[in-house]
Amino acid sequence: MRKKGFTLVELTIVVILIAILAALAIPQFTRVQERAKVSAAKAKLDLVRKLQGMYHTLTDVYTTDFGLLDDELPEANESRLDDADWDIEVDSADASSFTISATRERGQYVNDTVTIDQDGTMGGTHPLR
Repeated sequence: MRKKGFTLVELTIVVILIAILAALAIPQFTRVQERAKVSAAKAKLDLVRKLQGMYHTLTDVYTTDFGLLDDELPEANESRLDDADWDIEVDSADASSFTISATRERGQYVNDTVTIDQDGTMGGTHPLR
């Protein structure tokens, strides 16, 4: 009489196949997750760029201080710029131009940046930008 069940070899093969599939899927999932974080950072940078344009319309200069954006523009709620993954700051600003950067704070891409200027041109060192 034959017993029902799986042999050790069959179970080992299934475990190996699951491990191979996981090894292929996890890096892809991580990459997709990072792309989403980069997209969120780009959206925040574009928001600051638009706020800078509004501030420039009012004062004829750009600013490096988010607090001034909050004071002059009620729409510029600084808490919307808070992010655990990115440090967003205005690198330089004068009467005619500015550069804003988002620097990755943690994860595989720590210290990589995404930048935007007054014209909306994106740049930076992040490989997934």
